[in-house]
Amino acid sequence: GRRFDSGRLHISLMVRTYRVELETDAQTGQVCATLPTLNDLSDFGETVEEALANLHQLAEFALRCRLDEGEPIPPSDPVRSGEVYLSLEVPATVPTP
Repeated sequence: GRRFDSGRLHISLMVRTYRVELETDAQTGQVCATLPTLNDLSDFGETVEEALANLHQLAEFALRCRLDEGEPIPPSDPVRSGEVYLSLEVPATVPTP
């Protein structure tokens, strides 16, 4: 990942890629995007693009919360042809000597 120096912490960005399940609500027409690997974290949008953008913001926040609480970040899902995936950048901070 990318690295940059922030005072006394060396910040590395790790990238995780997760499979997304998409579903359209028959009544509202809204698109629901879900990340099964992240406890079925979901968000909505009027279009697939909007649902993915909303889910991207929510998922990065959820992963940062996991890091803050000392919980592990799940590994990336295997990439298969014909599936939809979301790539997320998550900071991994390590104190510098």
